Amino acid sequence: MEALCAPPRAEPLFDTRFPVSKDRIPPDRKTMSDWIDVVPAAELATDDHRIVDIDDTAIAVFNIEGEFFAIEDLCTHDYGGLAGGCVENGQIICPRHGAHFDIRTGEALTPPAYEPVATFPVRIHEGMVQVRDDRDD
Repeated sequence: MEALCAPPRAEPLFDTRFPVSKDRIPPDRKTMSDWIDVVPAAELATDDHRIVDIDDTAIAVFNIEGEFFAIEDLCTHDYGGLAGGCVENGQIICPRHGAHFDIRTGEALTPPAYEPVATFPVRIHEGMVQVRDDRDD
């Protein structure tokens, strides 16, 4: 598989059609422990990703060969964003210092990162890619 770097996008980095920041969460959806809509599955092409901001946590949702995965968009080495990096063989390469992370598991694969990045469950519900934070379950 060829390396895919995030090309410059005409659309906003965060999918503004599905804003879910703290001050805009509908009353019936107060916590990230609920499933949150990210993007219609048909709009997330293979090897593409979207970033959604949920409760001040940036989450990158990837379509890797038709399967959907979500990781926190935060390098555990220097706390910069990951989603601007290249995607290669199911790995995201930090654009700042080159650390590799497994998108499927969050595992840090190369220095300078040694700690895994947080992963989140993803599902397709009624054609919509959804993500939730299960860290407090």
